Amino acid sequence: MVLKLFGSILSPSLQLVFVICEELNISYELHPVDLRDRTLLHSESHLQYQPFAQVPYLIDTLGPSDSDVLVLHESRAMAKYVAVKYGGERGKRLVPDWTDLVRMAKFEEGGSVEQNYWTPAALGIAYEFWKPLIWDTPGDEAVKEKHIALLHKRLDSIERILSKQKYMGGDARILELTLVDFSYLPLGRTLTVSFGLNVFDVPSRPHVAKWWEEISSLPSWKAVVAMM
Repeated sequence: MVLKLFGSILSPSLQLVFVICEELNISYELHPVDLRDRTLLHSESHLQYQPFAQVPYLIDTLGPSDSDVLVLHESRAMAKYVAVKYGGERGKRLVPDWTDLVRMAKFEEGGSVEQNYWTPAALGIAYEFWKPLIWDTPGDEAVKEKHIALLHKRLDSIERILSKQKYMGGDARILELTLVDFSYLPLGRTLTVSFGLNVFDVPSRPHVAKWWEEISSLPSWKAVVAMM
């Protein structure tokens, strides 16, 4: 059965799953869900799949029975599931072998940097832009500027990391992209293209600029962008 993804192509969270599917050439179906439809999001039919009344979520058929399915409602778990399930058979290991303790540890460290340092600052900016568009409330300019300053500090730290290694999900010995690098693409594009903020092409951060140019030019990511 085809992988079913529920949400919006405009959702950065779901874009992460899209780009992993595109990178691994996995067939999937998009089932649109309007984040602004509060009645739908709080309906029992939706809450049984996404208990926090949010999007996205994934449904994958595991066996012949209609009840033999996997439901996931967190984008990082969704992306990791897809990467592990299909990556090995397609010859692209976007998540390291868990028996390789060094690679696993560096991968988890890279993922923690993305989740705990990059994403809170990037989302803090995005929410202030999204407020009038999604929730019909004005954004707070002071809060936005505070998060922009924080993001630049976080990117200064990421510059230190990338000055010693090529990608964010490994170390100097691991020279291939991982799921961690893909995780920066959705919010990174949201900030730079949708909101017009220059956060990557900064002279003081040449390694960040080079890394961003590479990952944002990937054919799999361009395929996702073409869908928006």
